[in-house]
Amino acid sequence: MASTKVPAIYRIPSKVDPELKNYLESVQEAIEIRLGRRGDELDRAITLRELISSGLASDLKSSPFNPNNPEVQTFQPKIIYDGTIPPLPTGFSAGGAFRTITLEWDMPPMANFAYTEIWRSEDSFIDNAVRVDTTIASEWSDTVAYASTYYYWINFVSTSDIAGPKAGPKSATTAADIGAVMSALSEELADLPGYSALQTADNAVEIIQGSGVPDNNTNRADGTDPKAGDLYLRTSNQQLYIRNAANNAWVECSDDSVVQVIGSTSYTGASLTTAIATAQTDLSGQATSISNLDTSVNTKARVYRQDDAPSSGMSSGDLWIDTNDSNKFYQYDGSNWQVSRDGGLATSTQLNSVSSAASNAQSTADSKAKTFNQGKTTAGIPGTSGGGSAGYADGASIVKAGDIWIDTDATTTSLKGGTFATSTVNTTDNTIEFSSSIYNALSTGDYLTYSNGGGTALGGLTNNINYYAVKVASTTKIKLAASQANALAASPTTISLTGTGNNAQSLTQSSTESNKIYIAQADGADAIAANEWVSRDNSSISSAVSSVTQLSQTTADLAGNASASHVLQVNANGHVAGIALSSATNSSGQVASDIILQADKIFFTNSSGVTPQAAMVIADNEVWINAARIKSAAIQHAQIGSLNADTITTGTMSATKLDAGTIETVAITIGASTGARVELDGGNSRIVVIDNSAP
Repeated sequence: MASTKVPAIYRIPSKVDPELKNYLESVQEAIEIRLGRRGDELDRAITLRELISSGLASDLKSSPFNPNNPEVQTFQPKIIYDGTIPPLPTGFSAGGAFRTITLEWDMPPMANFAYTEIWRSEDSFIDNAVRVDTTIASEWSDTVAYASTYYYWINFVSTSDIAGPKAGPKSATTAADIGAVMSALSEELADLPGYSALQTADNAVEIIQGSGVPDNNTNRADGTDPKAGDLYLRTSNQQLYIRNAANNAWVECSDDSVVQVIGSTSYTGASLTTAIATAQTDLSGQATSISNLDTSVNTKARVYRQDDAPSSGMSSGDLWIDTNDSNKFYQYDGSNWQVSRDGGLATSTQLNSVSSAASNAQSTADSKAKTFNQGKTTAGIPGTSGGGSAGYADGASIVKAGDIWIDTDATTTSLKGGTFATSTVNTTDNTIEFSSSIYNALSTGDYLTYSNGGGTALGGLTNNINYYAVKVASTTKIKLAASQANALAASPTTISLTGTGNNAQSLTQSSTESNKIYIAQADGADAIAANEWVSRDNSSISSAVSSVTQLSQTTADLAGNASASHVLQVNANGHVAGIALSSATNSSGQVASDIILQADKIFFTNSSGVTPQAAMVIADNEVWINAARIKSAAIQHAQIGSLNADTITTGTMSATKLDAGTIETVAITIGASTGARVELDGGNSRIVVIDNSAP
């Protein structure tokens, strides 16, 4: 179709109103500039026909032209196919917050970029990934559940619908649900044996003393009311009273009621020591009683109750009851049976009772486990030739399962530490390096005995003297302190090493054991091996090693500087819980006090209620707080799931994207205070564009 001819603009008549003439002249000038008839040709307007003819656009969306519907007269951009494969995305990263995971990447250096595809999977296998979104931006956020881990891939797609290679995977994990974690930690707290002890300690029985008869005004030593089960000792006559279950009266009690109360009591401190000593005395008395019973049983005369006279196996003093002759009573004199009837033993009922009691006593003695007390290097292992003793009365094996053997030989066992070479000694930083296995087994404050191996001593140390380990973080090196308090202090005081010594040196912690206890695992056990004689600390029985350490130390130097420390440590299988209190003068002459806590988990809870609720927990180098009130805080980096604040004051807020449903403010200024800017003035309901930078 031929182009429409643009007519010439008619000359403005000279006889028109001056104002109208000026208007028409300006319109004529503008039209002629856009038609290219005046001024610079670069200012000429381009027509749709020219765009279509140039190949930059296709035909109109509606044809023929409809001047009454200008909305549909726009032209179609001409799609030019580009077969170039988009590049691999760069700068791809993923980061987790509370319930969102944010992906970031570099925009592609391509003119035909259409969009970016985002793929997600619950594992790192790309075949399991699903496309979850597309975007034209260089950042994307995914909202997921707490404590969730996802893997992501991205790729670019061109305007020709060609997909490029995928970058990834990049994974991120959202934060744990703090409420759920705190509930779990609180449940864990309830399962700790120490928590149960803390909760029940207040219910322990208390013994109250006084000279008079107790009444409802008789209180505990701390002035509090008595509790059910409390005991009252009247010192004037040694009468014992117990507080009844209703806790409203004192009742005279008998011995068995006291035993019941004491048996259900939780002991602590000195009372525990007393209780243990009492129990040990009782056990010793019982052991003596059993031994006496065994001797008594073995020395008792045998009693035969039968028709005919026993003919073999008799000993002098044995008795025979002739059941075929009115239970006539005989006694063996070593060669013959002599009639020996006694009025006190005349009845068969009585004789049967004596015989039955003797038989039961012998059975009881035979059923008890034996204890062997001998060294394997001299007497041998029980059950072996030359190492055993008499068997059981029933003729069974010398050794039965459950028998106990006390090995009187002394053995030395290495616990921690080891040898080290001169090359591992650094006199510059005063450290000694060990293998990772030795280093990991040590704890700061552990004692180590130094040995020069008979050679040249390491400068600064003395042979056969105990020193205390100070672990150097992020290494396998240790330093040494002269005391445990110096090792456990907030700023440890360590020993200066002035020489490397020789290669025969060691720092070790060992234990010399005597009277080591073994338990027979089977009848006839005759060797130290699995399922036979097994050490009580053998892994097949228990690898438990526990200890309680308490150390207090005070010092003062000639300059008048005083220091004090107190350490309480419990150890079970290498897991240490402890507290160290220290107050000392530092190198600057200032007195500083420290409290050091060491534990896998530290709970802060209250004593109200049976079910605990941890207010704060320290675990895995993280602090979990159920609720917090902070007046002033300096936070280097924060992830905030929800922010509710009366006032936020900041010098500068920097954000890649600000996503808000509503922003309420009086005014917003976009741009610098000087130069070009846009002002959104909500007070006057206007938008102002200002450009002060123009010349």
